[in-house]
Amino acid sequence: MRPDPTYKTIFGHAFMVEELMRWLVADLRGARELVDALDFSRLQRMHEQSVSSGAAALRGYANDMVWQAPFRGRDDDGDGEAWLYLVMMLEFQSEVDFRMALRIRNYVDNFHMERWRGRRSGSGDRLAPVLPVVLYTGESRWTAAVRVIDLVTPGASGSGASDLMWRSAPVFAGDGYVLLDAHRVRAEDLRHDNAAALLVGLEGLELETAEELFRAFHRRVNVPELGELRRVMLEWASRQARRRLGVELGDMVELNRLRDPDEIDAHYGTRVHAWKEEYRAAGRVEGRVEGRVEGLRESLRRYAEMKFDAETAARLGELLDGVADREVLDGMLAAVFESDTPEELLRRVS
Repeated sequence: MRPDPTYKTIFGHAFMVEELMRWLVADLRGARELVDALDFSRLQRMHEQSVSSGAAALRGYANDMVWQAPFRGRDDDGDGEAWLYLVMMLEFQSEVDFRMALRIRNYVDNFHMERWRGRRSGSGDRLAPVLPVVLYTGESRWTAAVRVIDLVTPGASGSGASDLMWRSAPVFAGDGYVLLDAHRVRAEDLRHDNAAALLVGLEGLELETAEELFRAFHRRVNVPELGELRRVMLEWASRQARRRLGVELGDMVELNRLRDPDEIDAHYGTRVHAWKEEYRAAGRVEGRVEGRVEGLRESLRRYAEMKFDAETAARLGELLDGVADREVLDGMLAAVFESDTPEELLRRVS
């Protein structure tokens, strides 16, 4: 399954790349000094290279996105000295790729070879620093190795050499990437003044946090010069509301016109209040049927149809027949809201 292509559109904007660096790299990774040294006003999108130049069959393995930011106070004289800029490679994943560390190393190596193609080099020449970042939005935990060395030596204990020796010697492999596992980010790390953090927060959207996240998300991109980006991000947020909660965020034209902070707050406050009332009303009305749980089963079928389709609701109904334990049904309700596809929902309910 390919990741949401909207991510590539969103991070095709320099504003979002800077937001990501200031949150993920500076805040969460503690590299604030590095990020503060970059001149984001001169951030530049670069041509994405394939792993193997000229190999059409491998174009699917090209870098997802490459950006370059110069360091403050450094002026490139045209020779492209390595110490003048940092290269950021962004990769978007919705499934775990156990070869990601190897793919990243291929990207970095190929990038350097392409930049130096046709140029003579000497002992004083240096490579540009490259920071690979993997943005993962899958529901399951990311379990792939972050460094190539962890792919090279999974059974090092039987090799006659200590595992510590392998891991401490970069000559054996090289060397990793920064991972952002969207569904494992802690709530306290979701800065509400950073669009990249809020984007990740909406990946795990729940009804209890919806109003706060939507409001902060809209406020952060409520800048005149971000008109196109704001439209794309609000449409993405609307899809998240449908996908995660089975509700509608509102008319996109009207939503995109909201500029006044008070109007933004009022809109999302009203929306979320209405959603909560609908959920409660559905439980009360349907739950009165002769004191049984048939109402809750019907609510589950209805929510599944709202979020997916009638066929999924019918298949879910077959699985629910005979289930009378309210706690079990409550767990299935969570599965409806949290599942991304009909297949995932039916698998979890089974």
